[in-house]
Amino acid sequence: MKVAIIKERRAPERRVAASPDTVKHMVGMKLEPVVESGAGAEACFLDAAYSAAGATIVADAATALSEADIVLKVQRPLLGGADGIDELRPMRRGADCWVRAAFSLRHRTRTAPRLSYAGNGS
Repeated sequence: MKVAIIKERRAPERRVAASPDTVKHMVGMKLEPVVESGAGAEACFLDAAYSAAGATIVADAATALSEADIVLKVQRPLLGGADGIDELRPMRRGADCWVRAAFSLRHRTRTAPRLSYAGNGS
């Protein structure tokens, strides 16, 4: 099962959804982490650290998202605005997107994602 970890694009977000240590645990659970190049740079994690932990590094978010069964993010996905960035469109149909920022987005179709609250109110 492929797990995508992509760069957070909302300013001033510096976190990343998974560290290289987390990736190592995923590999131990027989998951296949796919990390967008530079995803951990703002959190001081280099691509080489993710690669050494067992992740596949891909050039862009679209590549990581299109192959993923699960997507991990800190902030909710961008839905395409004036800047043209849309993180939902490249996700394959049926992929799950789990967001650490107090809610999760379960993506069932390209046009009707289901948003479900999974936080503790903080």
